Amino acid sequence: MPSKQITAKLSQVGLIFDGVVDLPTAGGTIRVLQFSILTSTSTPFELQVPGPAGTFSIRSSQLTVAGHVRLFITRLQGRIDLLGIPTLPVDFTPESPPPITPPIVTFDDAVVQLVFVHCDKLTAPQLRMGFI
Repeated sequence: MPSKQITAKLSQVGLIFDGVVDLPTAGGTIRVLQFSILTSTSTPFELQVPGPAGTFSIRSSQLTVAGHVRLFITRLQGRIDLLGIPTLPVDFTPESPPPITPPIVTFDDAVVQLVFVHCDKLTAPQLRMGFI
């Protein structure tokens, strides 16, 4: 089951949509949207991870991933910020992938169903973790 990433502002630089792929998991595969990104910053950042003992929350005032970022998600919901004005609601899934991906984009009020992320560097000041 994917984790839920929640952020007021998701800013991505060097965004490339690689396509819809079947990502291997311990129980088979899961169909996901795959992206390559130079940097991605979530302000603020929260990740809710479901598990047998409950939901584990990871929070930070801001979280940035950089360097060879590969992002695998089942859903991205939010509003695309055009010229500083959050305007266009989006809901991307493997069944409804993004038609275009500008290389620099910001999503406001974003909720991401995150399956896996790989990066060279993760920065998260004021990181807090615990069960909710």
